[in-house]
Amino acid sequence: MSTQDYFPPPFDETQPDLTVPAYGAPYPPAFIPSPPPPPPGLYPSPRARSRGRGLLAALTVIAVLAIALVGGAFYLAKHPGLLPGQSSAVLQATQGYCVAVQSANYAQAYGYFGAGVQAQVPAQFYPQLAHELDAQQGRIVTCTTGGATINGDSATVTATLKRQQSDLLHLFWHLAYGGGAWRFAQSPEPSLPARATAANYCANLQAARYSAIYAGFTTSLQQQLISLVNYTAVTADIDAALGKATACTTSGVDVAADGSAVAHLSVMRKQPETDDVPVAAPTTGLALISGPPDASLLPRTVALLFCNDLKAKEYNSAFQFFTPAAQQAVGSPAALKSNLEAKEALVGPITSCHTQTFALNADKQSGTLNGQVTTKAFFGPLTFPTSLQMIEVASGQWKIDNATIAGLGL
Repeated sequence: MSTQDYFPPPFDETQPDLTVPAYGAPYPPAFIPSPPPPPPGLYPSPRARSRGRGLLAALTVIAVLAIALVGGAFYLAKHPGLLPGQSSAVLQATQGYCVAVQSANYAQAYGYFGAGVQAQVPAQFYPQLAHELDAQQGRIVTCTTGGATINGDSATVTATLKRQQSDLLHLFWHLAYGGGAWRFAQSPEPSLPARATAANYCANLQAARYSAIYAGFTTSLQQQLISLVNYTAVTADIDAALGKATACTTSGVDVAADGSAVAHLSVMRKQPETDDVPVAAPTTGLALISGPPDASLLPRTVALLFCNDLKAKEYNSAFQFFTPAAQQAVGSPAALKSNLEAKEALVGPITSCHTQTFALNADKQSGTLNGQVTTKAFFGPLTFPTSLQMIEVASGQWKIDNATIAGLGL
């Protein structure tokens, strides 16, 4: 057998090299081609993306601020008192009032009162009342204000007030905004409205302006006095018996928590007298007098009505003015009629009655009313002294517990 020589095929460079590396030698890294770059403008650059995020954040902040501004403007439109600087303006008003009253500049102090307070405390009375307070309680030595609580066009300010002869007062001052300024909507001195009412009563009493006084009474008190005619007649009796009032001043005022008060008056007649005048809480204008400014008014009114019934021979009506005990003692309207007509047969019918003095007992719910009864006798008028023992059987309701004419019981 013949042999042929072996010749390897020629090396082809276009074929891959299949040579296996030696044992333990690493393979060469595989080649992975990179993807082609994106077309220009398809994706933003990192720098552009950073600018975008900043713009979005800015727009968000602007939107939030816009919402806050619109909401704030709407709220301020609904609450004008909350405008910037209003709290400072409120405190400036109260501090200005403090400076004025401490320096006794009452004209300036009055300018801090709103229209409502000025109606409650008229300008013609305020200087007198301010001096009155200074004389009775001492000048103001401390007047300070705290913070202001504002709600729309109204405000409340805490205040501390100290007079030389009185205790420290902690007050809440109420103010209102109007006419471009903050002014007091309630009196900064709690007793001023009652003092103004008392001063007005005193002025009318000295001038005998009875209709003006009556107009200043509450409806309840007017009903107890029945009418202006009755009040005028009763007050004329007081002036005739005790002398007209020549001087009248307020000696003090006790103010209750609800704003009502009792004004203590010193009235100069032939002899000085003192009166306690109940005053209602102020509303609009001068506060009204809620109780008799003279303790004798209601007993005198009962006596006048009783006398009018006797003159008119209305014995059933007259009998109702007695207390139950007195009614039992008299017996009946018919018995009252029989007794009086027997007396009138001798001295003539009753033509008029006038009250003179009234002495209030210590309990302030009973007293003695003295006066006189005039009859028309055949030979001329006769006058007889009368005495009525009076008792207040209910609030403001007085009745006769015993009646005598010339010492003889009815």
